[in-house]
Amino acid sequence: MLRYLAYLLVHAALEPEADWAQNLAWSQSKILQEDERKKLTAVESKDKQPEMRLEFWRAPWPVPILLNLRDLASAGFDPASATAVWEFVAGQLEKQDLTQATAVLQRKGQQGELIFLLDGVDEVPVGQRPKIWQVLQAHDAGVYGGNRWVTTCRILSFNREEAPNVPFRTIEPFNEQQIDDFIGRWYGGLDALGELTPEKSAAMTRQLKAASR
Repeated sequence: MLRYLAYLLVHAALEPEADWAQNLAWSQSKILQEDERKKLTAVESKDKQPEMRLEFWRAPWPVPILLNLRDLASAGFDPASATAVWEFVAGQLEKQDLTQATAVLQRKGQQGELIFLLDGVDEVPVGQRPKIWQVLQAHDAGVYGGNRWVTTCRILSFNREEAPNVPFRTIEPFNEQQIDDFIGRWYGGLDALGELTPEKSAAMTRQLKAASR
């Protein structure tokens, strides 16, 4: 999921005239206000289907920084350091011979123009997970705290007590319409990249939608 988000953000920034932004959208059920809920009887409340609306992630697009947390954990870090996450990013750039990007990304980070996509708390050894949450809180309180970040963890491995000050959301299973939206955008993106012909994209979209039923 995070890799797909990074992929879309990069293309939305590189090709602002294209329709990549349309892929940075999701359907969301409308939350009823208190006065609306009061108008529903118990039977109506049970039978009423949630109203869906389309939400969009709008420009300016943050620059995505995708990291595997197991790599950060294995590298060793000071969990109280506000710059530990960024220092790991800089080290990874150096390993990949991308040091020319370090200064630019650092400047954007200090201006709050990045989004850190931190994958896999559940892949970090159990004993190190509290330190991961600690370093993320230190990161949030420091010079790079103006940036958005999101991390993922399988629900069975998530311990709320390890992350007492971190807001969290449980991703609900997609409904049928959301599944169709995701499949359509996935193959539509491959079509836009030229990796699939429009005919092949349409056929694979139909096939996967049918298989998901």
